[in-house]
Amino acid sequence: MRNKATIILCPISQNPETLPGHLLFGSNHFESVGKESFGENTKVRYMRYKQPNNRALTVIWLNITLAARILTKRHNAVYSRTDSTNLILLSLLHSLGLYRKPIISWKYIAISRTGNRFTDSIKKLMYRGFYRIFMVTQRHKTESIPLPNIVYMRWGEDLSYVDSLRTDKAMDFTFISTGKAFRDMKTLCEAFAQVDGARLKIFTLRRHGSINYAEYLDTVKNKSIEVIYMDEMNDKETGTSALDLLFTEIHKAHCSLSICLPQNFGVGYTQVIDSLACGVPVIATWNKDNPIDLDKEQVGITVPSGDVESLATAMKNMVSQPQYCRRMGQNGRKLIEKDYNITKVAHQVLNTIFSYKK
Repeated sequence: MRNKATIILCPISQNPETLPGHLLFGSNHFESVGKESFGENTKVRYMRYKQPNNRALTVIWLNITLAARILTKRHNAVYSRTDSTNLILLSLLHSLGLYRKPIISWKYIAISRTGNRFTDSIKKLMYRGFYRIFMVTQRHKTESIPLPNIVYMRWGEDLSYVDSLRTDKAMDFTFISTGKAFRDMKTLCEAFAQVDGARLKIFTLRRHGSINYAEYLDTVKNKSIEVIYMDEMNDKETGTSALDLLFTEIHKAHCSLSICLPQNFGVGYTQVIDSLACGVPVIATWNKDNPIDLDKEQVGITVPSGDVESLATAMKNMVSQPQYCRRMGQNGRKLIEKDYNITKVAHQVLNTIFSYKK
């Protein structure tokens, strides 16, 4: 083992102590994985920052602030979860040879090509200072401007955290929806109205972005549907964090529903992987950005966006064939253990960092 520690600096806007490993993108596993797999004395330091209120100045302000703070901290590498745009200035400094540490970041959308040679050249300049940019789907990598540092990487779940919240299944067959971004609540509720012998729990926000979910959900008169608005909950009242509660409820459910409005980018992926980690199969609207083919992997069912009848049929099949439902859940858990495990992600990230040569 080396005498000096490899210190990895992680800029983060949330309290890392409240987040499971998959929301930290494996950084809380670096010390154990570094020691066990690489013989490296690895230390992780989280650098907290706050998002400014003025959105127009957010990216510029954060780039200047983070670059200034990072340059004054002792570290061997910078690891960012999904905030690569906030490290563009640091990337430019690296490209100019003024900063020589590896910068590794995740990105959830493609660095899109504009077709304009000058604009695309500027984008290449902005991002080429990153040592690696991990994309969560192969399509994002393919659609991005051509850069050798863009790599497809499977994101993973912190299974030790997930398993710590395991509990018994509900007595009645229970569907669960835990999403907040671009969810199609109307299609979801109308399809469920055709299903007998089941309950539906919806965990969401009253409003997300421009979508007012409560405006529709408060009008739904179905005693088998329970709506819980997460933004109205108080951790002190429930005695647990909202995230812990969500995973406990997913464990209780028999099938997860990730029903989204049609979008040209990935939505619903987090709910899919959370549910499969809990051994719960998923019915999800088709999205080209979802890297898991539910039907092919036999871990769930894909339905077209806005198709009430197809969704109702899929839900009825789950209720009427509990063994089929249970088997898909078991397949999903095995898939996560094999390919979407945060410990494996941590191993791959550290291997990338330790392979860096100045």
